Amino acid sequence: MSKQQGEMGNLLTTFTQSPELVLADKFFIGLIFIGVIIKLLGSIGIESLGQATASLWGYNVILFSLIGIMILKLDTSEYVFMKQIKDIPLYLFVLAILIVWVIILNVKFYKVINEKSLPGEYYTWNNWSTYVLLAIIIIITYIFYAKQIKKNPILTPTFESDTSTILYFILFINFIIVGIQNTILQNFAVEG
Repeated sequence: MSKQQGEMGNLLTTFTQSPELVLADKFFIGLIFIGVIIKLLGSIGIESLGQATASLWGYNVILFSLIGIMILKLDTSEYVFMKQIKDIPLYLFVLAILIVWVIILNVKFYKVINEKSLPGEYYTWNNWSTYVLLAIIIIITYIFYAKQIKKNPILTPTFESDTSTILYFILFINFIIVGIQNTILQNFAVEG
């Protein structure tokens, strides 16, 4: 390892252990909630947005924020990428994959979704997906804040394991919901 790499690693380690990191986490979590609000505004029928447009904006803000949180969680004291990502919870990657899938669906069927020419079931499942996503984000926020509070009585040895299990179950439910949306879009979407 060169001297320059060592200095860069020390600089990154100093930055990631600074108190400003907690502020950056809060910023990105706040952006995630803003993304959900944008998505919800499209779901309640604000005509100027369109449901696909609101979904794309909201989910892209959420994805950007998740990537920001993942970058902040990198272990910069290591120089091997696989060792750096060991501190990033797997559920963040799974959530990012889910959001990318939803973004792809909204891009692919953008016109049909915005024209509201789909069966009502699609919009029902889309709303359910948003509500489940909101529950996932609340649980992730709870985990992050519980870890940041020192001497937290909630943090038992099984806390993260228990909450991660619940989170994976809810993520699985959301994957099923998005799969239902995908099926509806594939089988009932008719491009005009």
